[in-house]
Amino acid sequence: MSNNRSKIVNCQPICCNLCGSEESAPLFEGRDRLHGLKGRFTYVRCRQCSLIYMNPQIMPEELGRYYTSGYVPHRLKSDKKSNRSGLNLRRLPHLQYLCSILTEQSRVLDVGCGNGTFLHQVKSLKGCQVEGVDISEAAARTAEENYELKIFVGPVSDAPFLNGYFDVITAWSFLEHVNDPSLVLAKVSDLLKEDGVFLVSTPNFESFNAKLFKDKWYHLDCPRHLYIYTITYDIFRTILLDV
Repeated sequence: MSNNRSKIVNCQPICCNLCGSEESAPLFEGRDRLHGLKGRFTYVRCRQCSLIYMNPQIMPEELGRYYTSGYVPHRLKSDKKSNRSGLNLRRLPHLQYLCSILTEQSRVLDVGCGNGTFLHQVKSLKGCQVEGVDISEAAARTAEENYELKIFVGPVSDAPFLNGYFDVITAWSFLEHVNDPSLVLAKVSDLLKEDGVFLVSTPNFESFNAKLFKDKWYHLDCPRHLYIYTITYDIFRTILLDV
């Protein structure tokens, strides 16, 4: 960790990922409050479509060093008997819905699957086929060691799945981490069946806590979160329905 703190962060200016505008207004600067790694990072709001994002943005090849061994979703040691992802298929309404539509014939893809806890729960409860994608080799090893899951390591855009293959695709607290969310959503649209379901969760910048704490908001998770969404923001509808 000491080496990470001493390195200079390589960033690049970017335009809005949704509308392509180069016009933005600064919101605040953030820093890594979770792991204390070096750097201060500026978040801006697009003047055209209001997308909030980090700009300049960390180069994709630099992002890996901000996910330390202590990063919970990638943690190597996880207890099979506990649900360390915080997801409970029997309690949360959207996951109750998920269970209600799955059968043994269903195919489920979890993008940004981390250590595989969620996929393990789905497979155990419903007996369906599950697949996972994550950029972390350590997380993929954990999923295989703990749950005998085979995880594709790399971006979902490179995953070797057929178009129209999945009944359900999930992305839990994932889309805010990627450099090109429009590309990810377009790929999700390709991989889903015509009547497929996409379930996504992401921190909400319109929440009370976000408005109160701003750059100190826990779910900002700077600098791992490159984009910040709101419940009124239409990036999902724009990409998934209009591709």
